[in-house]
Amino acid sequence: MGRYNIATVKVGTLLDDSDAVAILERIAPGVSSNPMISLARGMSLDAALGAAGGRVDDATKQRLRDELSAL
Repeated sequence: MGRYNIATVKVGTLLDDSDAVAILERIAPGVSSNPMISLARGMSLDAALGAAGGRVDDATKQRLRDELSAL
Protein backbone atom coordinates (compact mmCIF):
# COMPACT_ATOMS: atom_id res chain seq x y z
CA MET A 1 0.00 0.00 0.00
CA GLY A 2 1.22 3.49 -0.81
CA ARG A 3 1.74 6.51 1.37
CA TYR A 4 -1.79 7.81 0.79
CA ASN A 5 -5.34 6.59 0.48
CA ILE A 6 -6.15 8.34 -2.78
CA ALA A 7 -9.89 8.30 -2.06
CA THR A 8 -9.47 10.33 1.14
CA VAL A 9 -6.14 12.18 1.05
CA LYS A 10 -6.50 15.96 1.25
CA VAL A 11 -5.03 18.13 -1.47
CA GLY A 12 -3.22 20.10 1.22
CA THR A 13 -1.45 16.95 2.40
CA LEU A 14 -0.27 16.29 -1.14
CA LEU A 15 0.89 19.88 -1.56
CA ASP A 16 3.00 19.52 1.60
CA ASP A 17 4.79 16.47 0.13
CA SER A 18 7.55 17.31 -2.36
CA ASP A 19 7.26 13.88 -4.01
CA ALA A 20 3.54 14.39 -4.58
CA VAL A 21 4.09 17.93 -5.87
CA ALA A 22 6.63 16.60 -8.36
CA ILE A 23 3.99 14.20 -9.71
CA LEU A 24 1.32 16.91 -9.80
CA GLU A 25 3.63 19.28 -11.65
CA ARG A 26 4.80 16.65 -14.13
CA ILE A 27 1.23 15.70 -15.04
CA ALA A 28 -0.46 19.11 -14.63
CA PRO A 29 2.24 21.81 -14.85
CA GLY A 30 1.53 24.86 -12.73
CA VAL A 31 -1.21 23.28 -10.62
CA SER A 32 0.61 23.58 -7.31
CA SER A 33 1.25 27.30 -7.78
CA ASN A 34 -2.16 28.17 -9.19
CA PRO A 35 -3.87 30.67 -6.85
CA MET A 36 -7.08 28.60 -6.97
CA ILE A 37 -5.35 25.56 -5.44
CA SER A 38 -5.67 27.13 -1.98
CA LEU A 39 -9.44 26.62 -2.25
CA ALA A 40 -8.87 22.88 -2.69
CA ARG A 41 -6.40 22.32 0.19
CA GLY A 42 -9.12 21.02 2.51
CA MET A 43 -10.78 18.87 -0.14
CA SER A 44 -10.03 15.23 -0.83
CA LEU A 45 -8.18 14.58 -4.07
CA ASP A 46 -11.26 12.86 -5.48
CA ALA A 47 -13.49 15.83 -4.58
CA ALA A 48 -11.01 18.28 -6.11
CA LEU A 49 -10.76 16.24 -9.30
CA GLY A 50 -14.54 16.07 -9.44
CA ALA A 51 -14.76 19.83 -9.00
CA ALA A 52 -12.33 20.28 -11.88
CA GLY A 53 -14.97 18.78 -14.15
CA GLY A 54 -14.12 18.99 -17.83
CA ARG A 55 -11.10 21.22 -17.26
CA VAL A 56 -9.13 18.04 -16.53
CA ASP A 57 -9.75 15.05 -18.78
CA ASP A 58 -10.50 11.61 -17.35
CA ALA A 59 -7.18 10.13 -18.51
CA THR A 60 -5.24 12.82 -16.65
CA LYS A 61 -7.34 12.35 -13.52
CA GLN A 62 -6.67 8.61 -13.59
CA ARG A 63 -2.96 9.13 -14.20
CA LEU A 64 -2.80 11.43 -11.15
CA ARG A 65 -4.61 8.86 -9.01
CA ASP A 66 -2.38 6.02 -10.24
CA GLU A 67 0.93 7.81 -9.77
CA LEU A 68 0.06 9.34 -6.41
CA SER A 69 -1.18 6.01 -5.09
CA ALA A 70 2.16 4.46 -6.06
CA LEU A 71 4.07 6.78 -3.69
